[in-house]
Amino acid sequence: MTMDGPSRRTLLAGALLVALCAAAPWCGTLDHPFLHDDRWAVVDNPLVDGEVDLASIFTSNSWGNRPEYPHMHYRPLSVLTLSVTRALWGAEPAPFRATNVALHVAVCVLLFWFLARLGIRPVPAFAGALWFAVHPLHSEAVLFVVNREELMAGLFYLGALFALLPSLGVAPGGTRSLTPARAALVGGLTLLGLLSKESAATAPILVLALAVAWPLRPRLSWSRALALSGGLVLVLVAYLALRHAVLGRLLSDFIPWQDNPLVLADGATRVAGALAVLAESARLLVAPIHLTVDYGFNVLGLPVGAWSWRAAAGAGVLAGLAFAAFRGLCRYPLVTLGILLGVVAWAPFSNLLFPNSIILSERNLYLPSLGAAVALAALLHHWSSSTGTRPLAGKAAVAVTLTACLVLGTLSWDRATDYRSAEALFASSLANRPGSTRLHNNLGLQYLKTGRPSKAEAHLGRSLHIDPANADAHNNLGLLLGGTGRPRDAAMAFTLALRHRPGMVPALTNLCWLLVRTGEYEAADDPCRLAFRRGGPVGEAVRRIETRGQSGRNRDD
Repeated sequence: MTMDGPSRRTLLAGALLVALCAAAPWCGTLDHPFLHDDRWAVVDNPLVDGEVDLASIFTSNSWGNRPEYPHMHYRPLSVLTLSVTRALWGAEPAPFRATNVALHVAVCVLLFWFLARLGIRPVPAFAGALWFAVHPLHSEAVLFVVNREELMAGLFYLGALFALLPSLGVAPGGTRSLTPARAALVGGLTLLGLLSKESAATAPILVLALAVAWPLRPRLSWSRALALSGGLVLVLVAYLALRHAVLGRLLSDFIPWQDNPLVLADGATRVAGALAVLAESARLLVAPIHLTVDYGFNVLGLPVGAWSWRAAAGAGVLAGLAFAAFRGLCRYPLVTLGILLGVVAWAPFSNLLFPNSIILSERNLYLPSLGAAVALAALLHHWSSSTGTRPLAGKAAVAVTLTACLVLGTLSWDRATDYRSAEALFASSLANRPGSTRLHNNLGLQYLKTGRPSKAEAHLGRSLHIDPANADAHNNLGLLLGGTGRPRDAAMAFTLALRHRPGMVPALTNLCWLLVRTGEYEAADDPCRLAFRRGGPVGEAVRRIETRGQSGRNRDD
C-alpha cells in the first residue's frame, strides 16, 4: 500500500470518513461553557488576555506564574494557541472548543494515514483509527479546552513517527535514506511535541527501540540509529534546560497526596498501587464506563498494602504485554510496534519509578491509546488477510470492531452531554465514582454558588468525611456557614483550613473579612495582615482595623 497510485482515492475517502466520525461525538458541545480548570487556565490566565505576548508565554508557567497556582506546567506552544485563539476570535468558548475538535480530527486522520503507511489495508486501518476517534476515554482531552496540550503532543509525536517510518524499512513503497533533512524533521516535530506537553519526552526512547530492533529489512544501521537518537536526546536536553530556566526546577517538589495517594506509600506498596492503576487503565481502554474527571483521593482506594487482586491484575497486564511484544516481534511486528508505542507513552505516568503528579487521569491515556489503536488495526489486518489462518474469522473480527465503535461513539456522545455545566459534570462523575473528596467539594461549591446551601453542606460534609484534611472543603464550608448566619462555626472552618494548609490565601482572606464584619478587630489583625502580605484582597479590611485602632487610642488619650 502506498500513498500514490490507485489507492489514493480510497485512502482519501477513508480519511474523510474518519474525520467526520472523529468530530461527530463532540459537535454538540461547541456552546458549552468553560469548566473547572478552563476557568483558571484560559478565562483567568493572564497569558490568554487577547494580546499574544510570546516573551511572557515562553518565560512563564502555563498558568501565568500566578502565586495561587504554582503548577510545574511548562507547555508554551499549547498556551500560545490559546492566546492566538483569544486574539482572533474573542473569549467565547465556541472557537476554543472548535479548535480542540479540529486537533482531535487531525490526530485521527494522521493515525489513519500512519496505519496505511505501515502497510495495513484500508478497512482494518479505518477500524483502528475509528476506535481511537470515538473512544469515550478521550472526552476529557477534547472537551476541556486546556487539554489541547494532549491533542497537540499526540499530533506531533505521531507526526515524528510518520516521518521516520520510511527510513526504517516499514513502508511497503520502499526505504528512503535517513537524510539530514528527514532527521531534522523528526527532531523538530519532537520539540514541538515537548513544547506542547512534556509527555513527548519518550520519543527518543521509542525511536531508538524501533531503529535498532525493527525486524523488517532493511533497517537503520547502528551508527545512524544512535546518531538519530542522540540528536533527539539533545533536543530533549535543550527542552529540559529551557524548562528549568523558566520554572527553576524540572519536577515538582511537592505532590499533594489528595492528587496521588501513592506518595504516602513506599517500596512494594507503591509498586503494587502502580500495578493496580495499570489494571484500571487497561480496563478503561477496553470498557470505558464509570468515567470521572477525578481519580484522586480516594476513588481507587489506594494505597491498600503490598498486594491486592488489582495489583495482580496489573502485573498480569504488564506480563501479557511483554509476552505479546516479544512473541510478535518477528511474526506480527506491527502489533509489537503498537504495544511499544502504548507502553513507552504510558511509562512516565505509570507511578512505577516515581509517583506522578496525579495518580490517574483519562487525558493522560490519550497518547498511550494511539499505541492500542495501532496494535488493534495490525491484529485486524493479520486476521482478515487472505493469507491468514482464519480469514473469515478475521473479517468477523473487523465487523465486531466496527460495531463496537458504534457503541463507543454512542457512549462518547452521552459523556459529552455531561460537560454542559459544572454541576452536570461533577454530579455525573460522582455518580460513576462516588469516592472523590475533590468532586464532592467541587459540587458543594457549585451548589453554594447557585443558592442551594443544604445540598452544598451535604456534599462538603461528604468531602470532609472522605478526607478530613481537605483544606479547600473546610474553606468552602466556612463560606457556607458564614453566609447562613453561623459566624463562629465559619471561623472554626477557616481555622481548620489553615491548620491543614498554613498560609492558604483564600482561607486567610475569608477569616479576615468574617472577623472584621463581626466586629472582632483584634482577632482579625493577624489573619488580615498575613493575607495582605500574601496578596489577598483585604486592603479595605486592614484599613478598617487601623482606623479602629486609631479611634481606640484617641479615646484613651
